[in-house]
Amino acid sequence: MSAAQFANQYSFALGGAMSLAVLVIWLFRDGITLNDLLAFGALAFGLGIAYFFFKPGESSENSPAAVLEEIGAGTPVLLEFQSPFCGGCMAAKPIVDGIEREHGQQLRIIRLNIQDPVGEALLERFEFRFTPTFIFFDGAGDELQRWVGMIDSNEIHDLLEADSSPSEASEITPGK
Repeated sequence: MSAAQFANQYSFALGGAMSLAVLVIWLFRDGITLNDLLAFGALAFGLGIAYFFFKPGESSENSPAAVLEEIGAGTPVLLEFQSPFCGGCMAAKPIVDGIEREHGQQLRIIRLNIQDPVGEALLERFEFRFTPTFIFFDGAGDELQRWVGMIDSNEIHDLLEADSSPSEASEITPGK
């Protein structure tokens, strides 16, 4: 793993640690006061709460074969590669959850934690580089779109509409 990939996959943990370190230096520069301790505790608590509510979960499939069976099985698939300490993954979680609520009947969302054996086994196959990475496959298993960093729920809606109408599907250009 390169330094850039490490920083990407642990961006929330690294950012939180740096924020706490800067706060400690700034607050404790003239000695420790009760307000300094309260400010430090509030930031640490806030980071903990954010992690608890927004951290990506475990992989949604138990084996690489199960993931590959889902892709091309007739239902469009949104494949998400994520990491539990990735700030971008935490930011994307509410968006992906919204996509799942809105389009869950016509779209299968597969979340892969790249630190789980299932996610790790599929990194090369899907040419993974950075978290979060989202890959949209049509019902036939063809990759139609790839996003790295953030995803747009409107684009997912448009892709699903195009996938459900055969005349528009031919207009979609596969992208990476």
